Amino acid sequence: LDAGELRNRLGGPWQLVGRTATVLEENGKTIVRLNEALGSGFARMQGLELDQGTIEVSLRGKNVLQRSFLGVAFHGVDANG
Repeated sequence: LDAGELRNRLGGPWQLVGRTATVLEENGKTIVRLNEALGSGFARMQGLELDQGTIEVSLRGKNVLQRSFLGVAFHGVDANG
């Protein structure tokens, strides 16, 4: 999926950088899987403003040195971070 298709599937202002995404169901939950590719890449929601609440996220990567960095970032400025 590209960012537009991801937005249509999940809602929200998604941006994909350096990756494509696959959306699927697993154990009753919606999963977003990013493809493996050289270089940095990520998916983010642009322009989302939160005041109070809970963000629930589960991350799963491969146990391969230097090839599976997972994280959640806040206040990203552009495609470089």
